[in-house]
Amino acid sequence: MTGNSPTTGLRLGVIGLLLAALVVGSAAAAELKIGFTLSLTGGTDDYGKGARMGADLAIKEYNDRGGYKGQKIEAVIYDDETKPAKGVENVTRLITRDKVFAIVGPVNSGVALAIIDIAQKNQVPLMDTIATAEQIIERYQSAPKNYIFRVSLNDGIQTSFMINYIKSRKYQRIGLMHDSTGWGQSRRDTAVRLLKGFLTGICG
Repeated sequence: MTGNSPTTGLRLGVIGLLLAALVVGSAAAAELKIGFTLSLTGGTDDYGKGARMGADLAIKEYNDRGGYKGQKIEAVIYDDETKPAKGVENVTRLITRDKVFAIVGPVNSGVALAIIDIAQKNQVPLMDTIATAEQIIERYQSAPKNYIFRVSLNDGIQTSFMINYIKSRKYQRIGLMHDSTGWGQSRRDTAVRLLKGFLTGICG
């Protein structure tokens, strides 16, 4: 996750994803449906609820401006409960039953890492607007066609900013706290990796 406003990031992400999906012709279906899997309950539900507000606002603004060639789009939103297995269930349902042309979310890195393989395999564009694990984008970056996109700063970039601040303050002792969700575990691993290099440098 990131310090940026979830609603602002999601609004931009939805618009960007719509444009990308429509350009590649994914929105040729009679009904234009865009899918969302968000943590509306569970460990990161505060971000998920903010993301849903952003989604609702973005869809309304887009449709009020005429939609896509006069056709309005419909949002299909599911709660992944901050659980990777539930995210997999949601994305599978969005693709196979709801026939969405693109997916936005999730907000939790653990859920994101569990669903990107499904989106990539089915060639359905997925826009990650909040989840920050580095592997989300790295996994398919060399694929001939990559359907996984992101607008948020990843854990490595955010942790590097914090390390730069630690350096400027000349701190010698550093504490690390994280939650037990996939986001917390991913950020912990990235922080430990980057801090090892930093601590090696200050300890000689």
